[in-house]
Order: sequence, then structure tokens, then C-alpha cells
Amino acid sequence: MIKHIGLSMALCVMIMGTGCAGTDTTPKNTVSDVTGGTVITIEDFSFSPKTITVSPGEVVTVVNKDIAGHSVTSDKGGVFDTNIISSGKTVTFTAPQEVGSHGYHCTPHPSMQGTLVVE
Repeated sequence: MIKHIGLSMALCVMIMGTGCAGTDTTPKNTVSDVTGGTVITIEDFSFSPKTITVSPGEVVTVVNKDIAGHSVTSDKGGVFDTNIISSGKTVTFTAPQEVGSHGYHCTPHPSMQGTLVVE
């Protein structure tokens, strides 16, 4: 009986493995998905670069490579806010149409600050 159970389990594993061949199991919306464009990276409790220049309405990608959740939140309420980005995740937001300098911070860690320049 035990021999049959072991054989059955081995057969199930082989079938399951065959059914997954060629399937991309990489989770989406992760750090590895970023392939260019305007990117703000969060690492070691800081934004990099600290100042970034974009066009009005440009899509900005934020990559959280840190161990904690962070946000990119405009100092002037309601302009842009990524909400909390979990460790290892990537999100995007649209830069404001208003030309000028827009300070931002991390909501849970207000000492983390940066500047988004729209020109």
C-alpha cells in the first residue's frame, strides 16, 4: 500500500511539472519589470535621484527596493500620491500638468524627501 502511495505521488508531481512547462510564473508588478523611462528608486530609506525632471503628464515609475513600505506623496496635498508601496513592488503615477518644482515625501517616513521638477 505504501509503495502505491509513493508511486502515485511521484506520478502526480511529474504530471504537475509537465503542465507548467513554459509557463511564466514571475509575479508582475515587481522590481524586475522596470525597463526604462523616468524612475524613482527607493532604497536605504531614501529616494534616488533626490531631484527628477519630467514633462507635464509624464508617467513616473517608483521602485521600492527597501525593506519597508514607502510612498511618494506630494507636499501639496492631492497633487500625486502613490500610497504605500510594499517592499519589492513597483507602481506608477502621472506627473502633474503644472510646471514647476513639486516637493514630495514618504508618508510613514517624513524625513525622506525629494523634488519632482516639471518643465
